[in-house]
Amino acid sequence: MRLSDTNKELLNKPGWKTTKDAVKTNPAGNYDPNGSFADLIYKDFNYGDFGLNQSAPISDYNLGFSGGNEKGRYFANLGYYDEGDSFLKTFIKDTILLVTAIII
Repeated sequence: MRLSDTNKELLNKPGWKTTKDAVKTNPAGNYDPNGSFADLIYKDFNYGDFGLNQSAPISDYNLGFSGGNEKGRYFANLGYYDEGDSFLKTFIKDTILLVTAIII
């Protein structure tokens, strides 16, 4: 975002930095070849500090049955997957029930 008097106090907080915009813009923020390079403010973010180096349990369970006779075959599977908070707090959980039957 553009640096302004409203958000300038953020620079006193840890992690906030400024840089120059790479594109010349007018005061409204639109491209203008005769404009100027605006000051931008951003919060520095390091993925490694956030969660890539942390370990977390991952659960993956599957239970399957199959069988049949000369009249048909069947297959059933129940699966559960849970990433916990291992990758950037995604909290991925998935439960699947699959039943397939082939009747001859």
